[in-house]
Amino acid sequence: MPHPVGASSHGIGIGLGNGVSHATSESAHEASPLSSRPIILCLGFAVSMAGLAFGLPVIIIGLVILAGGVFGWAWDDYRGRFRLPEEEEGERWPFSKVPKDKLAMWTFLGSEAVLFGVLLGSYAFIRVNFPYWPTPGVLHDINFGTIDTLIVITSSLTAYLGLRSIKAGNRRGLIGWLGATLLLGIISLGIKGTEWYGLITNLVPGSPIGLPVSSYLVTTGIHGAHVLAGLLIMIYLMKRAATGGFSAEHYGSVENFNLYWSFVNCVWLVVFPLFYLL
Repeated sequence: MPHPVGASSHGIGIGLGNGVSHATSESAHEASPLSSRPIILCLGFAVSMAGLAFGLPVIIIGLVILAGGVFGWAWDDYRGRFRLPEEEEGERWPFSKVPKDKLAMWTFLGSEAVLFGVLLGSYAFIRVNFPYWPTPGVLHDINFGTIDTLIVITSSLTAYLGLRSIKAGNRRGLIGWLGATLLLGIISLGIKGTEWYGLITNLVPGSPIGLPVSSYLVTTGIHGAHVLAGLLIMIYLMKRAATGGFSAEHYGSVENFNLYWSFVNCVWLVVFPLFYLL
């Protein structure tokens, strides 16, 4: 876990070029307590999951705890309270050349790959063994799906251009390209919301297409939640950039966001043909 320090230290998002931040004081590192934010996040998630068994009030409590952990973590990072110190040579391990925050992001994306792998694998199993499945174009509008896919691909490009801008020291360019990415993400969610509304309102109870629809809603719902999380992160990054939080030397969080956004968009490039074209 990261180590909170005084407000004058570099945050995760403002590490050196590739996201690394060097410790300037070993004594400050030793005196730094561990961050409790990941524990709060895990607690909130656990309580929310328990609410599935104990009812809506427990779910709400869990979501409040989760929101508090996310807000607190973002606030600590915004105030520059996190430091990722360099270890001494004798303490290094095989990933010593990889920035800790980037390694954490790759680890997180690995767990996300497992999540979506299970979802899509379950969908494939159900589809192969289900006696009836609507032909392409019956449930889902292929034109809508194609437009959404083009928007998703374009948003990956705009996010990357934002990263390129801040690497060149162009803060306005970063904010502008993140704003464009944010707009594209909102449009993409709007398209999915329109499709959801049409499917739900036209679904007849007891219809044989109930399982195909529900599998689509679950998969795209979880994917949409990841897109929504990305939109919130973009708002935070734009706010951070507007206050001088990033520069040509300090852009770690922007780079990590690009990894996350690219992964989410790659998942959609698998979802689209599975649900719309096959």
